[in-house]
Amino acid sequence: MRRWLHTGTGREGRRQYLLFGVLLWLVGPLQAQVLRLESQRAHIGFSYGGSHRAGGVASPYTQQNFREWVVLPFTGWLVDPGVVRYGVEVQPELTQQHASGLPDPFRGRTLSYSGHVHLFSGRRVSFNASKAHTTGDRSGGFGTRASFQTTTLQAGMNVRWRWLPLMATYTQRVDDYTDQVGPSLTPVRRAVADDALRLTARNSKLQLRLEWFQHDDRLREGDFALRHARVDHRLRWGKGSQLRSRYQQSQRTGFFPYTRTVWDEYLRLQHARRLHSTFEWSRRKLENPAGLMHTSTYGGSLTAQASQNVQLGARGSFSASRFGEGRQRARSLGPWLGAQAALPGGLHFAFTGAVGFVHRSLDTRGSTYLQVLNERHVYERDEVLVLEQTGVDGASVQIFNADETLRYEPGLDYLLRTVGALLEIVVLPGSRIQEGDVLLIHYRYRPLVEGTEDGTFVQVSARVRWAGITLQHSRSRRDIDAEGLVATTDFQRHQTSLTAARRTPVGRLRLQLRRVRRVSTRQNYRSDEARLSWALPVLGRLAMTLEGAVHDLREGANRVTLYSARLAGFWPLTRMLRLQSLVQVQEWHQTPGDRRNLLSAQAALDYVIGRLQVRLRYGFDHQPAPFLTTGHQLSLYVVRRL
Repeated sequence: MRRWLHTGTGREGRRQYLLFGVLLWLVGPLQAQVLRLESQRAHIGFSYGGSHRAGGVASPYTQQNFREWVVLPFTGWLVDPGVVRYGVEVQPELTQQHASGLPDPFRGRTLSYSGHVHLFSGRRVSFNASKAHTTGDRSGGFGTRASFQTTTLQAGMNVRWRWLPLMATYTQRVDDYTDQVGPSLTPVRRAVADDALRLTARNSKLQLRLEWFQHDDRLREGDFALRHARVDHRLRWGKGSQLRSRYQQSQRTGFFPYTRTVWDEYLRLQHARRLHSTFEWSRRKLENPAGLMHTSTYGGSLTAQASQNVQLGARGSFSASRFGEGRQRARSLGPWLGAQAALPGGLHFAFTGAVGFVHRSLDTRGSTYLQVLNERHVYERDEVLVLEQTGVDGASVQIFNADETLRYEPGLDYLLRTVGALLEIVVLPGSRIQEGDVLLIHYRYRPLVEGTEDGTFVQVSARVRWAGITLQHSRSRRDIDAEGLVATTDFQRHQTSLTAARRTPVGRLRLQLRRVRRVSTRQNYRSDEARLSWALPVLGRLAMTLEGAVHDLREGANRVTLYSARLAGFWPLTRMLRLQSLVQVQEWHQTPGDRRNLLSAQAALDYVIGRLQVRLRYGFDHQPAPFLTTGHQLSLYVVRRL
């Protein structure tokens, strides 16, 4: 062999041998980690869900859902895990749905696969990319056929620069649907494409962010496109001074078109250790078929810390709005005082108070409607949403999600209800609107009668904390003298809350009480809520939560009252067996004489042993007169890791 190296093959042979050795050294780790199965995530699963409802005027209804799937994730790396790391995942899925009245069950097939790669992870410059694709079809029922495919691409780059780290991400998502409700109907195709680009640079003093988003939705007369761009930055210097800016522009074409521009500036100057001032400026411009709306707002404050426990300052603001030919101006100014103290015995006390005056003038100049596009609500469980304005044109109400890519349907997701001069939104059971969702509500309303208003406001809040018990109370009052603005009202708001948490021989107890009351010349609202949590250290760490609430809204002769109670329990019987339960009761009254109530209960049992996980759930609900319906829900979820 030595002779062959030095004489037999010559210089060219030695080069080939050395090259072969290098390749062998590189291929060695490749063969060991080319592709391997992730046993922690690989699994096969089965689920069953069934429901039955009977009673009332409708016929009994039964529905059953079956689902089977397999998840196979693979990972690997080349040269070194920190140089090239990649992964592939495949997930086939079969579904079947049976329901009363369907001549043929719905059957569906779905195949999903995805892949990702990471280059130079942990290095100064790193890259990552991924792609996911899902395709499937569904048929059954009364000749319904549907097919869909979704493709998502993502690419990113991280630059770990010492002075200003940089992160860039680009995402693209394309959805293509084809639905055919009946065999004799023409298939309906919908294509949705989303593109997003985000660039972020941040260090301890400077933060810069650039966002660009584009949404294109194609569906017959509902076609629309949405483009959104945003730039914001934050700069900090000294011992508390900072400057924040935000500029964003949105444009929607097609169905419900509009153009919106927002520009915000915030400046905080730290003059001394106990003295600082702030200045805020914002400008909003909205243009849509109903007209042009333009708003400019200026605000400022001065805060001084007289001592370690006392602060005082003043706030002021001015805003000017233009809608069509109408004009509106408003201003406010007032001082405030804050104090806190730590008293003997572990007692802590805090107080905040503010007073001031407000002035507003409105000149409609013949404008018929004012378009409002930025009213936002965060939906809470069992909440009835009330629009801020009166005289709302109900036909113009449109409800979207936060980024305006999903429009909720009336009658399917929500109902509109008129209570006096107000318009309420009631979320229906089974709606796509879930707790915590941000809703953007578009509507138009008749502007107020022109005139002026002058008044004063008072705000006071106090908090006492001692031995795990916190008592807080706040009050606000606004007295207005108006000329012509008949919809302007005097307003009072009272809120009291009590929170107590103690460890006792029978477990850890936590009690929360809250009362809210709003009183105005137009309506009265009262809300009482109580929540008790009890965690037992015995019996396998049993934890229980009891909640109760009463909401009462009165406006003239109209009154709506909602009573609700909720009991939840969690009991880990053993390390492998857990039990959860939930009982909920609701009762709703509306004058004159309309009364409805609902009783629901749920129980869940989780069992884990080795690679097997089983989850069994049962639900029950009963609604007495006038509906007299009873429902049962049963679900089974089984997963075994491979």
